[in-house]
Amino acid sequence: MLNCKQAAERASNKLDRRLPVYKRMGLWLHTGMCQNCRRYIEQLKLLRNSSAKLNAHIENCSDKTLSETSKNKIKKYIQQEREEK
Repeated sequence: MLNCKQAAERASNKLDRRLPVYKRMGLWLHTGMCQNCRRYIEQLKLLRNSSAKLNAHIENCSDKTLSETSKNKIKKYIQQEREEK
């Protein structure tokens, strides 16, 4: 029987690649009894999905440029920061 540390490692590996049947069964048995590990797996899935959505959003935004007004505001702020130092 897996302990929680082993189950966490196996759950992480499961997201990256397909596990052999015996490893999946061990994880399935453990998570059937351990609510904390079930929650951990759900959190891993949430993080993975969120990071994929963020990556897609960043790719969509990467071809956009700042307006001249925004650029000037940033330049002004940087100059003020330099003068204060």
